[in-house]
Amino acid sequence: MAFYQGLNHFRNEVRMVKFIDDPAVDSGLVHCELEHVSLDDFTPDFRLFLQKTNDSSDFETRRWLEISAKDGLPSISNRKLDLPMWRWKLEHENPKVAARDWDGTMKTVGIDSYAYPATSRSMQAGKSDMSIQLSAECPTFPLIPRFQWGDYEAISYCWESDIREKEIYVNGTLFQVPKNLEALLRKLRALPDSKTGMKFWVDALCINQDNIQERNSQVKLMNSIYTQAFAVIVWLGEELHESEKAIDFMASISRSNLDGEDAVIRFGEHWKESHTHRTSEFLALPWNSLLSFFDRTYWRRLWIVQELALNHNMTLFLCGQRQISRSMLLHTCEFFEKNIEAIDYLIAPNLEVETKSPSPMYGSIWPIIYNVHSLLQTQGQRVGEARIDTLLDLTRKANVKDARDKIYGILGLLPSHFSTMITPNYAASKSVEEVYTEFARILLSDSKRLDSILSWCSYKPNTSIPSWVPDWTSKFSRNHVKRLKDRRASGSRTAQWYVSGGYLQVRGIKVGKVTSTSLSQSENPPRPSKMSDVHKDTPHSYGDELSYALSRTLVMDHASIDVSASVLDICWTDEEEISSIHPSAEMQMITKNLSWSTFDRFRHKNAHFSVFGRQFQQFFPTSREPQTEKLRRENFWAMLIAVIASIGRKMITTSEGYLGLAPEEVQQDDVVAILYGCSFPVILRACGNRYTMIGESYIHGIMNGEVVEVWEKGKSNYKEEDFILC
Repeated sequence: MAFYQGLNHFRNEVRMVKFIDDPAVDSGLVHCELEHVSLDDFTPDFRLFLQKTNDSSDFETRRWLEISAKDGLPSISNRKLDLPMWRWKLEHENPKVAARDWDGTMKTVGIDSYAYPATSRSMQAGKSDMSIQLSAECPTFPLIPRFQWGDYEAISYCWESDIREKEIYVNGTLFQVPKNLEALLRKLRALPDSKTGMKFWVDALCINQDNIQERNSQVKLMNSIYTQAFAVIVWLGEELHESEKAIDFMASISRSNLDGEDAVIRFGEHWKESHTHRTSEFLALPWNSLLSFFDRTYWRRLWIVQELALNHNMTLFLCGQRQISRSMLLHTCEFFEKNIEAIDYLIAPNLEVETKSPSPMYGSIWPIIYNVHSLLQTQGQRVGEARIDTLLDLTRKANVKDARDKIYGILGLLPSHFSTMITPNYAASKSVEEVYTEFARILLSDSKRLDSILSWCSYKPNTSIPSWVPDWTSKFSRNHVKRLKDRRASGSRTAQWYVSGGYLQVRGIKVGKVTSTSLSQSENPPRPSKMSDVHKDTPHSYGDELSYALSRTLVMDHASIDVSASVLDICWTDEEEISSIHPSAEMQMITKNLSWSTFDRFRHKNAHFSVFGRQFQQFFPTSREPQTEKLRRENFWAMLIAVIASIGRKMITTSEGYLGLAPEEVQQDDVVAILYGCSFPVILRACGNRYTMIGESYIHGIMNGEVVEVWEKGKSNYKEEDFILC
């Protein structure tokens, strides 16, 4: 394209979008210019400021903003940009101060935070017309540009489509763009920032997408681009599914928090006290609208992970004509997560939204909200295994057009030594297999632990990617892997490994073989016959505690589940029994919850699965009338955790008399092994003299180094050996 001239990479040069038309007088096509600027070209004022603060991190931008918003900045230049004051107030002021100014702030942004009083008690009275339109006049504060050429904000949005059906002018040339980009540009030029000369970095325009060499180099600059921006502006898309109601609902929750009320506790208490006679009031809340808002395509885009993480200054979210702050979204996520029990109960009978959750879970809203909450909380380049795990979890769930972007798209968030070892290369000669294998080797070298890569592995037949290398494009449905990484199955043994080509050689102990497997949630065979090839007195390792071992296995020994609260206390019932009895509130909570049908279906399809000579069904109470007096709130949570744990897994028994949960791809005669430097047992499948990695497992009784301990004492027939994973 004629308006794309080469960038000077030695000067950290990038392109910026500047609007040259006035939307107030020009209702036609968007007119903008692309300018070449250097991210190193600071003004004398800002360069002096950096010298005084001795800070070259992203916080110098925040400090500059803080001085501008509170004190004003002297300058040798009369140049200034205007930024809306409300964006600073909501993100950075003391909550009490923000609450005091809330009415004025919300009137500015056009949000009605009194629209849904059921979120807390004190909000039942009073209503104020407060919902921010993009055209609304609002107080601003002057901002002195940091660069000789002005200043900028970075844009985060979803391309959605490659179809170029809209037209804009770029440097005087007619240019076709997708409709979502054109809509975004129209919203940007209406902002106060744009009207006073703010520039914007928009990847689709500022990077020549047809120039592979430029794409490679600009991806390496993404960290600097988003970190140095005054703020990130997010375009969520046009109004859809009554998104205005969703935004008013979020404002109600935020208002309650800023007023000094705990909306989380208030709603939960209010619902428990009155839901039986005020169900309609709670159902009237815009649950479907809010779920649609959090289920938008934007939240599943890979590149937004670093775009949102690298800059927390004054993030602005645009949805149609509405503007939202990051804090409002965070308050909403916290509200939903801590009221998951009540909200799942409320939306179960009338959930109209078919979600596209990256990790579907028994129909609950949890994966949707959890994913957005993780995105909003992720920050900068903080080093640590837990943080890297969060990034990789978001990466696996996100959508990309180029599978290599699963790695390239988070380079700006990984520790600096990672990015020095990985150079983005979009040439056709660089395969996805090469990129993923290279990244796996770097992860392994950095952590010195096998579970840093094996915890992400999902068995996938007929693939060129080695089984020990995580395939980041593969769907991963299993949960609680993070908790498995907190165990110590290999004791204090450190990893012994060697990579050669596509093979990973590791050392460990073979525990035994899989002798039987149950059915998984995803398998839907006819209801089993009344028979089972159950053999009495099958040897096992649990003595008189087989029921306890089964109950802890079903929840993967989850720390939050009281050992006295067992899913095995929930009566075995048929559908007709549930409809013919009058259950207590506790039993109603269980049977009305979205997880109940999944839990009960899993039980029935495995009714005759032999747990060392005893049918699975026989572990549950058998009376027709459920013994609800024994059920407690903890039993509900145990059922919920059991459902989550069983997703993508099967129950297994082993030749050594152990019981566990393993990936649903597990087969009889697969090997159970403890690998040194891995926190959990793994399931391997023999392939000649090598092994294919099937996945992680929970095996009750060997999660805390027991196998290594008895082997070291010579009290077992276990053998230490080398495993070659292919």
